[in-house]
Amino acid sequence: VNHPQVLHLLFVPFWRTGGGGALPPLGNGPLVNLDFFSGNILHPNTLGRRESDPFDTILCLSVVKWIHLNWGDAGLMSFFTTVYDWLALGGRFILETQNWASYRKRKRMSQHMAINYADIQIRPADFPAVLVATVGFKNVRVLRTGASNGFDRTILMCEK
Repeated sequence: VNHPQVLHLLFVPFWRTGGGGALPPLGNGPLVNLDFFSGNILHPNTLGRRESDPFDTILCLSVVKWIHLNWGDAGLMSFFTTVYDWLALGGRFILETQNWASYRKRKRMSQHMAINYADIQIRPADFPAVLVATVGFKNVRVLRTGASNGFDRTILMCEK
């Protein structure tokens, strides 16, 4: 196996909307140059990263529904475009999607989410086509198809 010399990884936890910045490096193994950043990707200045340093991989688990419900289709597209822009050529975006039924359950958390939910045109099933045709990813593969409930979710891998 040919390991990269440096692997930059962006971890996007939705619940950390303030502060952010780089977390400490992970040790002396083959991933000694693994970097984690946390913050609100829709407010990139909270991430504390250099714009000129592209990521090899961006991992997004359990957050896309919350981005979508809080910022609607415009926020979702901004998120997808930012991820694409931050990836190195050949970089990969690993995205866990939540099914549409889970959106319906969570829209009741606030009036703002309910309004955004009603206006959403881009459904999770549309993500692969949107990521290729609109955002510009070279291809999108389904790594895992999830069930209709719980944490058994679909995982997509998008290649720039």
